[in-house]
Amino acid sequence: MPTGTTTSFPFDVSDIAGLTIVPDNDIARLMYYLNYVTSAVGLHILQDDLIAYRQYQHLSNIRSSHVIQATNKYGPNEFIGKVISCDNDNNVTKNSGNKFVTIGSASAIVSVDKELTISRRTWTAKNVMFFKSAWLARFYTEPMALVYFGTNHHCRHCEGKPCACACLTGPRTPSNRLGLKATYPADVLK
Repeated sequence: MPTGTTTSFPFDVSDIAGLTIVPDNDIARLMYYLNYVTSAVGLHILQDDLIAYRQYQHLSNIRSSHVIQATNKYGPNEFIGKVISCDNDNNVTKNSGNKFVTIGSASAIVSVDKELTISRRTWTAKNVMFFKSAWLARFYTEPMALVYFGTNHHCRHCEGKPCACACLTGPRTPSNRLGLKATYPADVLK
């Protein structure tokens, strides 16, 4: 069983991706995470608008909620040891937060399965992503914590509880950086 942790190896692994700039928005960060753990490794299991992180601002509230649901469903435990692997020792990632390598190169470093079952379907991976814990924290753990546990002031029916607004249409504050669109009559707001 793969552990998802790399060890030193005596040869260089070439990166197959370039530098990426992710918008400063938690939904965009979650979309980036989803893109990298699915499409970028060859698993085309999500609709394009859920992983197009550069266009996050064009998502409706409903589609933003689908991003959150997909991120919850496809968390790191679904992929670690399969198509993503932690590399806090910088053996593969070097100075980067994450790095993609072909499945062939990755198999010389860690135990990987080219075919894996996700959502009751068998998929063939083409690449493996190595990541540092800080990368996972920035693009998965921290945005998900804000979505589920952040202190947000929503609409009256949420009573300002520290949670994600169940209706996903409550007004958002700059502190939660979710960027969901909402308009309400003044009497609905706190």
